Amino acid sequence: STQSTWELNNRQFVLGHISVLTSLKLNRNQSYITSCDRDEKIRISKWPETYDIQSYCLGHTQFVTILEFIYNSKGQEFIISGGGDGTLRIWNPQDGAQLSIYNFSDPNSIVVAIVSITVQDRNYVICLTDLTKGLHLFELQNENLVEVDVIFQGLTVLQVCAVDDSAWVLTEQSPHIHLVKFAHNEEGKIAYHKEDPKIPPFHLEITKETISGSSLQEMQSKRQKKEDRKTPAKLTSSEQ
Repeated sequence: STQSTWELNNRQFVLGHISVLTSLKLNRNQSYITSCDRDEKIRISKWPETYDIQSYCLGHTQFVTILEFIYNSKGQEFIISGGGDGTLRIWNPQDGAQLSIYNFSDPNSIVVAIVSITVQDRNYVICLTDLTKGLHLFELQNENLVEVDVIFQGLTVLQVCAVDDSAWVLTEQSPHIHLVKFAHNEEGKIAYHKEDPKIPPFHLEITKETISGSSLQEMQSKRQKKEDRKTPAKLTSSEQ
């Protein structure tokens, strides 16, 4: 249509990476936009003057799949990122310094989703990886992630999103989206209960292969190519 053509012709370029972008996030007060790519880099740019780069976060050894702005109980702002190197990393967006790192037990884990929730002024992070049955639940303590539980154990989680103190979880085993509400018990420990509001996943067909437009498969392929380049080629008998 004429309107869609006008919108296409009047789009404005705001930022770009040499490699393929995998995630893009604005912070709470929309002063920074952070972006990551398939070449292990995270960039924090000022918004909307994206030509003014605040910092780079460098440390991942494989592609970066996802990032999120998170906040501790003091209101301090951090960036959390995950990727194909089996780690979650916490960064200072002001100078790009890596503040802490969490290593999953399997170094081949790929982080495919990160969401944050706030429960009575305490801050938590929920993480989905491609190799874990269930969701990892962490508490953000100062600048560190402390794993407190694995929820939906034994189930194949396809996607997760969160609002305030609740999370919406889609699993392969259920035709409906689960609502998970979090609270602290009398001992001050995090507790949760699952509800099934009978909400269907609408027209979405979310699987591990379709998350982020099949980028998971592409990234797994890229990682294998990198490993192949690191391995010296064996000579055949004719070449010897």
